[in-house]
Amino acid sequence: MLLDSDILIYAAQPEQASLRDLIVEHTPAVSAISVTEVLGFYRLQPGTGSCWSNSLH
Repeated sequence: MLLDSDILIYAAQPEQASLRDLIVEHTPAVSAISVTEVLGFYRLQPGTGSCWSNSLH
């Protein structure tokens, strides 16, 4: 599974816990550009991007 940054940003929202679980369960591929886009997305609430910081490398 290859995920786009928009999906990861959407899944980082607090109410999307089940989507995050699904993503982590399937160990997706994520491009280096998507990692930069997600972790640097300016509209993420404080702490929401951290759900991906350990998973996206």
